[in-house]
Formats: sequence, C-alpha cells, structure tokens
Amino acid sequence: MAQDSVDITVEGTIMSPVALAEMKILTEGSFGSVARSPNNVCRYLTGENDVLHFAAAQGTYQEAPGFNSGGCGALYDNVLTPTISYTCPVDTYVQIRTRRDTFNTNDYAEFQGLYGAGNDRAYVSAARSNQGGGVFEFNTYCHSGNDEIATRTVTLFGQVLLRLESGTPETDESFSVTLPLEIQY
Repeated sequence: MAQDSVDITVEGTIMSPVALAEMKILTEGSFGSVARSPNNVCRYLTGENDVLHFAAAQGTYQEAPGFNSGGCGALYDNVLTPTISYTCPVDTYVQIRTRRDTFNTNDYAEFQGLYGAGNDRAYVSAARSNQGGGVFEFNTYCHSGNDEIATRTVTLFGQVLLRLESGTPETDESFSVTLPLEIQY
C-alpha cells in the first residue's frame, strides 16, 4: 500500500570547533645572546632547526654567530625556534591570529611566519596578513594527502622577528615576550 507521507530521521554530532583545530606547544623560543647596536636598528629572525639570522636596518640577513658593520650580531647560544603541534581539518582554511609584543618602548617581537617542519611542510601552508595595530593573521591551509583522514596533525615552527632599537645598554639586558597564537573560529 502506498503512503502519502514519511518521517525521515537525520542525525549528526555537534562538537566544539576546538575538536577540529587545536595547537599545543612543543618548544618555547629563545634568541640566545643578541647585540643592541649603538647606531642602528637590528633585526633578528629565528628559523627552522634553531638557526638565527641577523641584519642591520633593512640590510641582508646573515647567519649567527657573528657581527656586521652596523653593530648588529649574535652568538649562537641557546637558540630555540618555537614549535607547535597543530591539528587541522584537511582541505580547509583555518585562521590563526597573533599580535606583536612590544617591550622597552620601541623594541618588539612578532611572528613573521608559520611553516610546516620537515616533511610536514607538504601538508600545511600559511600566508600572513597585517590586521593593523600590531595584529597579524595567518590563513593556514591544511592539505589532504593520499590517506583520506579527516584531520591532520603536523609540526609547525614559528619564524619570529626581534627588532631592537639602537642604543647603548649600560648593563646586559634581558627580555621576555609573549606571542599568542589563537585559532579564529
């Protein structure tokens, strides 16, 4: 006998977006020992495998240890590139927001890049955009592989820029900055 109406059940699971994308700190970062030039702005940049680069003003970066004619330089001691474990849904974009941390009035540190480490480079890419006021956003794309999984966990390293104004410290200075990474849901 034919029916003129049917009731169809549709089910699903409602979950927090945290279950889809999350980050965990694997290692904190460190610039080790860097110089403040008496006459020039110095820039320092962490890289993959705990490599540190430095330059004066808008000059060309060179790898630590060493010093340049602008008075910028670094030892190669205790350098650590920050790394995170990052889980993201495949074939999707996830926005990660960060902001600059300023100290000593005009000195600051900020994330310049987020990159997949080693073999994970093939599975995640991130493009940085300036949101203004020292706020930046990385639009990350989580690539699919041949494994047909719903989420992928990769290791990302954070390329951090340290900018130091010129000056002559009377004693050795220490600094500590906090650079947030926040998934935007």
